Amino acid sequence: LLAALQAAAALAPLALVALGGERFFQLRDPLLWALHHDYIHEFQSLPSALAGEAGWLALPWLWLVVIPAGIALHRLRRSLPHALAPLAVLFVPACVALALTCAQIRWQGLATALCAGLAATLWAHRPTSRAFRIAFPIFLVCAVLQFPVFTFLQREPAEPDRTELASLVVRDVAWALHSATDPKHAVVLSGPTTSTQLAYFGGFRVLGTLYWENLAGLRAAAAIFGAPDSAEALRLCQHHGVTHLVLFSWDDFGAAYARLHRVATEGADATEPAPGSLARLLAENRLPAWLRPLAYDIPPTLGLSDERVQIYEIHPDQTPAEACLHLVHYLREVGDSTAAHATLTRGANLFTTDASRQAAAELARTLGDEALARRFLP
Repeated sequence: LLAALQAAAALAPLALVALGGERFFQLRDPLLWALHHDYIHEFQSLPSALAGEAGWLALPWLWLVVIPAGIALHRLRRSLPHALAPLAVLFVPACVALALTCAQIRWQGLATALCAGLAATLWAHRPTSRAFRIAFPIFLVCAVLQFPVFTFLQREPAEPDRTELASLVVRDVAWALHSATDPKHAVVLSGPTTSTQLAYFGGFRVLGTLYWENLAGLRAAAAIFGAPDSAEALRLCQHHGVTHLVLFSWDDFGAAYARLHRVATEGADATEPAPGSLARLLAENRLPAWLRPLAYDIPPTLGLSDERVQIYEIHPDQTPAEACLHLVHYLREVGDSTAAHATLTRGANLFTTDASRQAAAELARTLGDEALARRFLP
């Protein structure tokens, strides 16, 4: 009876997860599951990790599981039967951690710790044979030396890497927004990694950080980028109080958010944002009228000339004419006079009031096109 109760207690959590779904285990939420499976490195499988730059991180426990287990099975089975009990206590959890690590490398730390305990137990019950006394110290030396060896192999010049330089850009953007807005009332939508940095550096409220406790924020961010049209995206931005969109090219998660939204709502294995979604509009440079771009140049001294930052203010009541004028101003500020002139020419029919025509004429003169200015003010 006691054994049956123990088995039931052990199986109860699994039953709750299996039957209760995301109510008891939030990672079973379709959006969270796809996010962790496809975009977070520590949730990748061992084969995927070994194929990437950080694949060597999965190697330490290979030494500390396979070799001690082999020695325990072949050496101690008959010569030291009293050592099998303490070894078995660690061997079974180590094998479970090993299997989990093969599925998700985030279990590597637990597997390494269990295998270190397994190795220590093996040493405490070591046989007295000469072969073992020679082989086991060699194994321990190899197991320990791999860490400095791999560190040496991955050595690089002592210079800031791109991740550190990108963090400086995020801090600069956060300070610029903090100076231009009221951080107590600003809500920023960005990529999940840079959202955390913007919240820290600028004191903003943000949506969609990489924590399962923030599932509501992740869902909101995905719904905004994956909304079927710009009107629905605006409605969701207003509902969640979003005041700014800040997209960094190294953490431009808009397309990924839109894809995750499709996976969560349609159950489809989507690879692209839906047509008409905010992510697709931004990727195609088709700004909705309610988005106002703000110019920001990455400091050239950082050496990130191949990266870019896009900052947008949300103005729900902005007219198409105002949106066009602000876009022309933005293009001039970033030094793209050709695109500014083309945008102003394309939007000529939008300027139906005296004030908008006057503003358009002044912009045309600053662009050096007097003929276009006279067209606005005949």
